[in-house]
Amino acid sequence: MKNIQKSIRMSQEVYEYIAAFDGKNFNDKFENCLMYCMRQNTIIRRNKIQLEKQMYELQDKIAEYRNIVTSLERIQTYVNFACDFVSQNE
Repeated sequence: MKNIQKSIRMSQEVYEYIAAFDGKNFNDKFENCLMYCMRQNTIIRRNKIQLEKQMYELQDKIAEYRNIVTSLERIQTYVNFACDFVSQNE
């Protein structure tokens, strides 16, 4: 049972958006519009949580790859030093 009555003012743009929804009358269209937005909001929040999880996983991978690059650069420095040492002592 719908027992709450409210009067609202809206722009033409908002009115047209609501009027595009299915419904017998404006009240039905308005309610359907809000229900749609509420469902979309739930989906968006779920997707946001999933995307944040993926982002953190990717950040961890990036940190891991940066550590590998740093280690490889350090190894390259040692190899270059060793090559220079060998060249100088030949």
